[in-house]
Amino acid sequence: MNRKDLYSLPYNEFVRKVESQPGQISFAPIRAKQDLELTRRTISAATLIARSSGKNILSENSARELAAGSMDWGIGFEEGKIVFSVFEGNGASHRGMHTGGDEVNHESTRELLKGYGRLVQPGMSVVVGNKAGDSLSVDRLGIERVAQENHAGLIINGDYSELVKQAKIKKRKLYIGNEPVDVVLGDGLIRRLPENDQRQYLGGDVDVIVANGSFPQFTSKEATYTAIKEIVESNSSLADMLSSLGFKPLNFDNVTRGDTESESNFLRSLARRVKTNIQDWGGAVLKWNDSSGSAGMRFFEDRTTPVNKIYSQIESGIDELRAKTKNPEVVYHPVTLQQMLNTSSWEHEGTLRNFDTRVYLTTQNLPTGEVEVIPAFFLFRITPEGSRAANLSVREDLGGGVDMSRGHGLYEYSLQRIGEQIGGVHDAQSLLTNLAAVSCVLYTQISNIYYNRSKV
Repeated sequence: MNRKDLYSLPYNEFVRKVESQPGQISFAPIRAKQDLELTRRTISAATLIARSSGKNILSENSARELAAGSMDWGIGFEEGKIVFSVFEGNGASHRGMHTGGDEVNHESTRELLKGYGRLVQPGMSVVVGNKAGDSLSVDRLGIERVAQENHAGLIINGDYSELVKQAKIKKRKLYIGNEPVDVVLGDGLIRRLPENDQRQYLGGDVDVIVANGSFPQFTSKEATYTAIKEIVESNSSLADMLSSLGFKPLNFDNVTRGDTESESNFLRSLARRVKTNIQDWGGAVLKWNDSSGSAGMRFFEDRTTPVNKIYSQIESGIDELRAKTKNPEVVYHPVTLQQMLNTSSWEHEGTLRNFDTRVYLTTQNLPTGEVEVIPAFFLFRITPEGSRAANLSVREDLGGGVDMSRGHGLYEYSLQRIGEQIGGVHDAQSLLTNLAAVSCVLYTQISNIYYNRSKV
């Protein structure tokens, strides 16, 4: 079936058709674990809180390029109080956009995709890239479809590796081959270009909209945490409001490898730094630069662990990262160490597991001409057995793919699992409302910081 006929199908048939193709993954089992009305109520209440702060409004530069995103959170405890902390933020090429909504209208996903459509004006030329052999093509095709629905003049699609070869700058315009491009929907293409080219596209030297051009702020964990620190330290009233809702910023430490420093010396220095942070914070999480699906993350909380054992665990983390990225030369530094959160658990298959909460975010135009960030839906991801990093991937040596049993939307069951440790279902819904509101505020403010500094 050609693209035109595919996009003419009702949305539920479009999703079913794409997800049923050989090699494709269907998120139908997770969509079945959604309560659309409960999601609507929670999202609506969170939006009101975010609006009341006045801090979910994008700056002019942010509004030009920000389409959608997501934030990953941990829910935990501090001195008997329930708190939530940012694990990381994600740009417009985040995954799992079709885990939201229902099988009939896919309402939550379509609300999310409106953020991409907002950037496309009739007649604009648009490029949407994808990874070769991508098993989640429905996300990219959903973005293409919304571009067509907004009457894009030309939609260029293809594998990133081929698009990178064809990308060039001519008279301050991006060209793919001989075609000028107005909008890049998704940040995967730009982030694969050489660093000097990236700077031109993201710094305003090239007349093109990149959704989201703020991806460097979220790719780097250190940049994300630094921006959050700046936000709470520069505005005490906003910091107080965020804290009253349950937000707790975590301590972090950034470790950079010197230009002439050997890998073994850097890793030994890093191991000593981890040891210090365990003593100071009670536990530390090691996150590699631009890591792939939590690959190689390491958790340290035993104050008695000797430095040489920490060194060995760090080495194995690099090996895991290189294997996952299939790149022995992957640039794994700078390394970010984050304070470990005393997280709540989720009972799954008879064992208590860690989990994280992803809030998908979108953007919409207001009658005032301003653009706001609002939540779209939730995804709860339970850790695999024996792991502390939350993702739904199955190890390749165990068959690969996605474990749908460990992914949940917002519905009565997920409220019960979360509520078991924090006071009940009502408290869980209130917590998630606050968490979604804070997601809107922080994502907005982090993006505004980036765009106010990067665009000239």
